[in-house]
Parts: sequence; C-alpha cells; structure tokens
Amino acid sequence: MFSKQDQIQGYDDELLAAMKTPELSGILANAGGVYQVMTQAAFADFYRQEIAKWKKLSADTGIRVEQ
Repeated sequence: MFSKQDQIQGYDDELLAAMKTPELSGILANAGGVYQVMTQAAFADFYRQEIAKWKKLSADTGIRVEQ
C-alpha cells in the first residue's frame, strides 16, 4: 500500500517526465510558458513567498479583487 507521500512523489515523478517530453515542452514554449523543476519543499516555500509578496502589495496599494 502506498502512503500519501508516496502517491504525491509518484505524481511529481510523472509530471516531471511529462514536462520533459518534446510535445509538452513545445506547447509550453509556444505559449510563452516557462516551468521550473523544484522539490515539494521548494515549491511550498516559493508559494508562501508569493502569497506574502502579493498580500503586501495589496495592502500597500489598496488593490482589491472585484467580484
């Protein structure tokens, strides 16, 4: 039986393999997309930094989401 972490690692491995294919990397490149390979921990850190950055920008400028 697989643990949750094993399943997540399996998804990561499959996604990385897909991103390395000429088909998917070509589609992303043609659309102007860029991907960066990072560990789960690195992505979590990146995500936290992005949230903090945009939260501060929103607070500093008063930008709000329109609904």
